[in-house]
Order: sequence, then C-alpha cells, then structure tokens
Amino acid sequence: MDDAEFGTNAIDPVDYTNIEANTQTLYIRVSSAFTVCYDIEELQLIVHQAPIATEPAPYALCDNGPDDTDGEGIFVLPSRESEILGGLDPALYTVGYFATLEAAQANTPAIATPGSYTATNTDSPVYVRVTDNATGCYDIVELELIVNPLPVATQPTPYTLCDVNTIGGQPDEVEEFDLTTKIPEIIGVQTGINVNLPPYIGGC
Repeated sequence: MDDAEFGTNAIDPVDYTNIEANTQTLYIRVSSAFTVCYDIEELQLIVHQAPIATEPAPYALCDNGPDDTDGEGIFVLPSRESEILGGLDPALYTVGYFATLEAAQANTPAIATPGSYTATNTDSPVYVRVTDNATGCYDIVELELIVNPLPVATQPTPYTLCDVNTIGGQPDEVEEFDLTTKIPEIIGVQTGINVNLPPYIGGC
C-alpha cells in the first residue's frame, strides 16, 4: 500500500508471479497526467488448485466395428471415468472427451458420443479433460485406444480316414482323429494364435 501511495516499486503488470500463496492483494494506482491527483484500488489475485486427473491404463478392444476386419472398435469412453477421476468426487467435476489436445485445451469441440465412440488405432489417443465445476480449473490426460485384430479362421477341408477297425468282422465306423493336423489349414500363416479343439459335436 505504501508503494502505491508514493508511486514506488511498481511491478511488471505483464509478467507478474504472485508472492503469497492462494490469495494476494495488489494495489493499483491511477494518476492524472495533468495534476498530482491519484486514486488507489485493490486487486485480488486468487490461485485455485487445479484437479489432478489420473492417467488411465490403455483401453483395448477386439475389432468390433461394422466389419470385424476393418480395424475399428466401438469404445465406451465413460467406462474409464472412475479410473481417471481417482479420488475426485464425480459430483464436483465435469469430464469431457476430445479427439485432439488443442480441442481439450479449448474445451471444444468435444466428442459428441463418448458412450459409443468409433475409432481405429490411428485415432489414438483421445484426451480427457477434468474440470472443477466451482473454479473452472482443469487437468488433461491421455487415454490410449487399442483395436486388436480378430484372428481369421479358415474352414478346413473334411477330415477323412479309412475304417480299419472291426467288431465281429464288421467295420465299426469309428477311428481316432488327430485334430491338431488341421490347425495349419485353419489359421494359415497367422502367428501368435491359440486354437482350441474341444470335443464339440455336430452343429455345436
């Protein structure tokens, strides 16, 4: 206040960092260019704590788009909301989802249908903005989206064996099949594929 009264020790109004935590009072001196008259007003500087969002684990899906080989996944982004909020009260914060960091920073445009968001691996990540409803302060974290391709199974050719076993001199029409010999035919050149051959019968 004394500096304002005497017009001394003026601060840089363009790049000033508060020296008192949370709340600080500055004094603004407005002087006449033609007389010695002046007025002094107070300016309150208030620093609110920004929320701290939690960066979520990657969100992975199998290809579940309109075509199961198109590399698209339909993500329910709000399903990761509790993980992102961590210990923050969801009643006090707004969570928004954005396709770019710039959109998240500007808070527009948001992803219109976060509950049914179609994306490919090239659309990853999305940006999640957590905003304090009372102060407007916010934090932004990335949510990585992963679309895993479905394995492709090829219908194998019929597996035929000759009946060499008999009962009472008559063919029993029962033979032992090694189903694993059909695996290369089913998966082709794909790698990292597990094939289960349970004893399903008929159309099961």
